[in-house]
Amino acid sequence: MRSSRWPRYLGIALLPLLSACAFKAHRPSAPVAAPVPVSDLAEQSPTYWALMGEQALRARDPVRAAQAYARAAQLTDDVDLVRRGAEAALAAGDAALAAQLAARWGILDPAALEPRQIQFGLALNAGDLPRAGAILAELVAMHPDGEAEALADLPAVLAGEIKGHPERLALLDPLAERYAGWAEFHYARARLALLAGDIPQARAAVERARKLAPDWYRVQALAAQIQIQQGNAEGGLAQLRALVRKHGDDQGLRLDEARLLLQLGRLDEATRAFEQLLQVAPDQPEALYALGLLKLEAGDDEAAFDYLTRLATSGAHQLDAYYYLGMLERRRGRPQNALQWLSQVNSGEHVIQAQLLIAETLGDLGRMEAGRAHLSQLRARNPSLAPALYQGEGEWLYRAGVADQSVAIFGEALARYPDNRDFRYWRSLAAEQAGNLALAEADLRTLLKTRPEDGLVLNALGYFLAVHTDRLQEAQDLIRRALAMNPDNPAILDSLGWVYFRQGDLEAADRYLVQAYEQLSDPEVAAHLGELRWRQGRRGEAREIWGKAHSAFPDHPVLRQTLRRYGQE
Repeated sequence: MRSSRWPRYLGIALLPLLSACAFKAHRPSAPVAAPVPVSDLAEQSPTYWALMGEQALRARDPVRAAQAYARAAQLTDDVDLVRRGAEAALAAGDAALAAQLAARWGILDPAALEPRQIQFGLALNAGDLPRAGAILAELVAMHPDGEAEALADLPAVLAGEIKGHPERLALLDPLAERYAGWAEFHYARARLALLAGDIPQARAAVERARKLAPDWYRVQALAAQIQIQQGNAEGGLAQLRALVRKHGDDQGLRLDEARLLLQLGRLDEATRAFEQLLQVAPDQPEALYALGLLKLEAGDDEAAFDYLTRLATSGAHQLDAYYYLGMLERRRGRPQNALQWLSQVNSGEHVIQAQLLIAETLGDLGRMEAGRAHLSQLRARNPSLAPALYQGEGEWLYRAGVADQSVAIFGEALARYPDNRDFRYWRSLAAEQAGNLALAEADLRTLLKTRPEDGLVLNALGYFLAVHTDRLQEAQDLIRRALAMNPDNPAILDSLGWVYFRQGDLEAADRYLVQAYEQLSDPEVAAHLGELRWRQGRRGEAREIWGKAHSAFPDHPVLRQTLRRYGQE
């Protein structure tokens, strides 16, 4: 698929969070404020406002840059300036201004695909599927390689927009009449319907494609994939593998086989299929990406590093490769290398997590304040991303054991976002770790007051009371309410078992703690069950439970405290 021939603006998933010069904020559009006035308006010109835009970009102020470029675009018919204005408006998250400038760009250059791609992405983002579909039809008709190639590219181009969103299949409706006799259209529709999870539509479309092109083996392969999705994994795989043997030089066919094996959880077979694809096409990016992640998950760091570095130079998935290489180098104890990779992740789906990892890596180097300053600066430049950055920083500080700082950052976040339940819940955890039990309890009660039937909070408050107070009956009542809503939840079963243990009802404690332990491999559950076994006089069992948990989680604080209390560490 030559989806690269569809330029970079097609679809909201392709609009970056970052530019080369600034971490951009995506926020609702606002009226364009008047640019900074100058002393002599008569001397204003498109060049002047373009320079103002460049200065704003260098100052990492995309909003001012968009305003300046928009002013320049009003004063000229220069297509390049209008284009830069549209791009700046996208960077600033100003959808209204981006749409206005894209429309003007399209008038000035009717043959250009890029303005229509911006309009498509904005319409899709706004949920205006009829308009987005109409623009998509124009883009297919204008494709530089012809309509058949455009239709062949659609599954790759729209995958991120359609996956998990069957309602967005309506984007294809404006194409249906014009291309009713084209097998390429029905094939594209079937692939996208399969991605969206609409199996009946996928089956109907692939049957239509098969009637129009009975000898097209890619249609046969797609029919096999649909069969697998309907539950006939062995039959569908057999058909697909027969096609791979016959058309082994088709990279897409081999890729489909490998992806399906991965989806079915047959990891060893998927790994072999991806490796076989690399024998046919050594630089195939999807195979490099998949193998890099498979090896990373398996702990084969050398192989993962090889695949991911090859991916980084392949021209595809580069930002993904940089992110995972940063993760890998951090895991290998090479923080400076990790920073070099992570600092290159300036857009894409991993951009926020990469910034958080940069901060944590600076912390690994003893530069925690520098890491925190990095996140603070990002929040200041990107108000719309501030909640995610606050959450990441607070969790990092909590894990790092500096609970008082975690309490402070979640407090700062709550001052800006007082109704954010995640912030308040996490502050309660951090406050408990910091020894501020009054704040921890108060936050949990505040959460419960606004949502009395929140099972997570009911359990958290009940467990807190069971651990830190003698209000055991209240604790039991809260946890039982949580259990009534989630009767098989092992964390709640553990909480209830621990309340019974503290109340001295060892028989009831045994019933619930054993259920929790059988369902959840958790060091805190192991600590509780081991303590129960010790109290029951079954000390060999207690040591076995604790030893197994300690081997898997040597640094878990509750487990270590329990072992120390019983002289077992």
